[in-house]
Amino acid sequence: MHQSLHQEKLVNQWKQDFLILTQLKLPVMITDNKGLVTWMNSEYESLCGYTLSELSGKKPGDYLHGPFTNLDTKDRISQAIKERRPIDEDILNYNKQQKKYWVSLNISPMYDENGTVNFFVCVAKDITEQRELERESVKILAKAAKMMVPEGWIKKCAWSGKVLDKKGKYISIEEYFARYSETRFSHGISPDSAKKVLNDKP
Repeated sequence: MHQSLHQEKLVNQWKQDFLILTQLKLPVMITDNKGLVTWMNSEYESLCGYTLSELSGKKPGDYLHGPFTNLDTKDRISQAIKERRPIDEDILNYNKQQKKYWVSLNISPMYDENGTVNFFVCVAKDITEQRELERESVKILAKAAKMMVPEGWIKKCAWSGKVLDKKGKYISIEEYFARYSETRFSHGISPDSAKKVLNDKP
């Protein structure tokens, strides 16, 4: 009896949550307990490019996953469905036009009054822009790190000690690093040089 009341509360809570999700215009998909699509709202149709009639009775992954979708992520989602447990995952999907997009998925099992999982609810959030920003940030940081120290051969004059810059002009090595990297020089005197200076004094 207690279990039945508990499950009834879960069902009622889901009904309330569903109304909220509808008002917020979030993409929502519902599958049966085998993971086959039974319903999705217009927001989800806009997100993936497929209509409900095209995906009804089918596994979403057969249409939304592509060559660069992470296999481990797919396996974790499939395992959660089999074990009837909720899961949150970010995954790379493909829409009907085969354009890649990132989504953050919240998948939750929904119980009937008898405590049986009859369906799953998947709430999606498009995070493509966020992922692209992260990707660009990584590229910028990698580029900055590469610029910290010049790479390759630097031509140095054996007589003056100056080095050839990228414009074909010989400049001091300090100026070269200051111009082409974030490296800066401080000046001091080594112990050997200090001894030599002191020994050269009259």
